[in-house]
Amino acid sequence: MKSFPVMLSRVCWALTFIVCALYFGRFGKEAYNFYGDALGYYMYLPSTFIYDNHKSIERLPVDRGIRPFIHSYAAQIGSGQRTPKGYVLNQYTYGVALMEAPFFFVAHAWEKMSGGTANGFSGPYRFAIMCSTLVYGALGLLLTYRLLRRRFTPHLASLTTALLLLGTNLFWFTVQQHGMAHVPLFFLFALLMHLTVRIHETGRWTHFAALGLTAGLITVIRPMDMLCVLIPVFYVPGRPFLKTKLDFLRKHWAAILLAGFCFLLPIIPQLLYWKWLTGYTIYDSYGPGQSFDFRHSHVWSGLFGPSNGWLFYTPLMVLAILGLACIRRLGAFALCIPLFLVLYVFGIYAWFLPNYPNGLGSRPMVDAYAVLALPLAASLQWISSRGRMVSAAAALFVAGCVAINLSYSLQQVLGIICSQDSKYAFNFQTLFRYNTRYNDLVVWDTGIPQPEVKSLQPVGVSICTGIADSALSEHVVTDSIGRKIFRMQEGEEYAPLALSHPFDSLSLKRARWIRCSGRFMAIKPEYDIYQNHLLVMQVKRATETIAWQGVRVNNKVGLLEHPDSYKANLFLFREGIWGQVSYFIPVPKDIKEGDVFHLDVWNIGKKPIHISELCMEFFESDSRR
Repeated sequence: MKSFPVMLSRVCWALTFIVCALYFGRFGKEAYNFYGDALGYYMYLPSTFIYDNHKSIERLPVDRGIRPFIHSYAAQIGSGQRTPKGYVLNQYTYGVALMEAPFFFVAHAWEKMSGGTANGFSGPYRFAIMCSTLVYGALGLLLTYRLLRRRFTPHLASLTTALLLLGTNLFWFTVQQHGMAHVPLFFLFALLMHLTVRIHETGRWTHFAALGLTAGLITVIRPMDMLCVLIPVFYVPGRPFLKTKLDFLRKHWAAILLAGFCFLLPIIPQLLYWKWLTGYTIYDSYGPGQSFDFRHSHVWSGLFGPSNGWLFYTPLMVLAILGLACIRRLGAFALCIPLFLVLYVFGIYAWFLPNYPNGLGSRPMVDAYAVLALPLAASLQWISSRGRMVSAAAALFVAGCVAINLSYSLQQVLGIICSQDSKYAFNFQTLFRYNTRYNDLVVWDTGIPQPEVKSLQPVGVSICTGIADSALSEHVVTDSIGRKIFRMQEGEEYAPLALSHPFDSLSLKRARWIRCSGRFMAIKPEYDIYQNHLLVMQVKRATETIAWQGVRVNNKVGLLEHPDSYKANLFLFREGIWGQVSYFIPVPKDIKEGDVFHLDVWNIGKKPIHISELCMEFFESDSRR
């Protein structure tokens, strides 16, 4: 029987490797990392070692073969605030670039020796950043496994480590979205936990110095993660707590001062950079509007919301939360882990964007997965001691959580979901599905499950508008077959073409649903999902809007007429074809006499679009069904 735990451990590692290899071979190896936050972190390296352009970091040469969209993303860095000295400041700190530097140097040397462009953004550099993420992910998992082995059996440590990768969004950021800060931070937190144990076991000065450097690097990458210092401070290897800590301070006070000095070393270059470009040693590089508000932390939505909520997308970590109750199984970490997690969760969700866009699930929680590994293992250990029925039920739950995490990863990379803007109804409707239907796109926009048309009956009120209004003549054009159509102009945000209809309790008393529709053709579609044309229904009471819903037009045109010809996808847009866009919304329950239904088009991207008609129709539920 002793061989069974060994076999189980090997099976865990083998399955983990196979799943990661299959996914990476199909999707991850083609992932591009020079955009968004990953590009912001990385920009320090080409700016320092190739272009020497720190005072204008957004400016890249046009004659070095750099792809156009990288120029576009780099320009966005310069579109924000300028420093008091008039320079464009990289809002991101340099810590991730420091960790990527060894891989960058290898790629740069390869480009030089092979006669490549050596522009900092070609294939070898992309590959280098990918490798940095994979290496730090693997090292973080190895350190986490070694940490778990101190308190748990080898097979439980293997199972927990495998679940940490396959059952959480650590998988996404390791094998798909490379170059972000979270996998390096996962590694650094695992190293911090390991060094915390070592300084109490050995008292070596080298361990204290390494601990200080690790905590300082964590802090310079993400200042909120400075809470990591709570882990060594409140680590309790003996009882009573106060006496143990005082004895440790008296014995190692000089080494602790060394750790404090080493903590500052990674931070000093960032302070000098800010001083050089801003005149201030400490500077808010994110600028106004991008900050923490600790009076209003959005913990509930950060944990459970459909827009990147942590436990909504990573339900496996419910077991880690429950594992905090097994406080004795956490050993010397029993005090520091709950204290750190409570303050950390409160802190990260006080950010002005608690859903943390550009990722899958709640990405700052990935930083702390090495910390959460201990309560996760404690929870699994407790479950295994409760008997076969409890263990079997837990096994089904864990398997389901892994399946959900892998499914979300596949859906995200295929464009089936966009987790940062998702809705509860949409996720439940598309769970484990890898094709998108028209109604799915509507539910992603509105969060409202669409009714079966067969279950509805018209109440006899239908309002449509065409192109007959002479007041709009400057917008009316003739298409290639001689039809009159309405054209929204370039730069025009709101269409003069709109519908309004007051609520009348006599004719609309039985109405329960409104169908909003229109026929459109995009001329220059806005390919940014957040800048799509929107078909908007508002219900207004005097000057107040009591209900508002809008659906994107660009990714739906043509789908109703040609369901077999065009693929439904959040990010696929069609131009040059006519198509109907329609959706249902419920009539507000508190609707009153005189409230007005208003249907119009919001052209957020200010791109031209053709419209042939707008309609609103009212329906009641068929009581016979």
